[in-house]
Amino acid sequence: MRRKKLVILGCGKSHEKAPYDDDSYEIWTLNEFEPERYDLMFEMHPMDVQNERELEFLKNCKKPIYVLEETLLVPTGIVYPLKKILAHPWSIPYFTCTMAYEMALAIHLGFEEIELWGLNMDEGSPRERTVESACLQYWCGIATGKGIKVRWDEHPFSRRYDYGYDYHIEKWCIENWLCRLMTHTIYRLGPTASMGGDGLEIRRPKEQ
Repeated sequence: MRRKKLVILGCGKSHEKAPYDDDSYEIWTLNEFEPERYDLMFEMHPMDVQNERELEFLKNCKKPIYVLEETLLVPTGIVYPLKKILAHPWSIPYFTCTMAYEMALAIHLGFEEIELWGLNMDEGSPRERTVESACLQYWCGIATGKGIKVRWDEHPFSRRYDYGYDYHIEKWCIENWLCRLMTHTIYRLGPTASMGGDGLEIRRPKEQ
């Protein structure tokens, strides 16, 4: 019998807070990341973009691995049931990251509680902070709307405000978050930080 509680893991440091010792949780991981306990993995990238180390891992991994399509390169591979997911009235073809596929499958399988750990996306790459984060928030909303309890402590959307009623505190918190975001972009991603497909860049100020 499948468990009713699920943990979706990313590679961020907060994955250490996941309830590894609680057997009532099923644990999913991704992209060759092996935490101390997990039940299955997702590798939702084409095989022709995998490097030698990744292919070797996928060949030898004993746990089930969800993949895009059937391949001999992943002996334990399970083809992701995209058509079944999209057949639901609550589903749309909106998947910009692996975690979105995971959330949609979790809803499809009937999990009642979903926790996300190691997904500090507001401190990730420009794509993670924008395109991927927005998509994952969408699927969290779908899950919540279906009565599933969702916990994602690391993301700003977990800090809820009532627009207008909490106007000043929201303004202060968002401005503070944007300052931290810009600092992360400029000083942690290197002297030049690409902002994505629009070609914009943020350049580190010249030292005086």
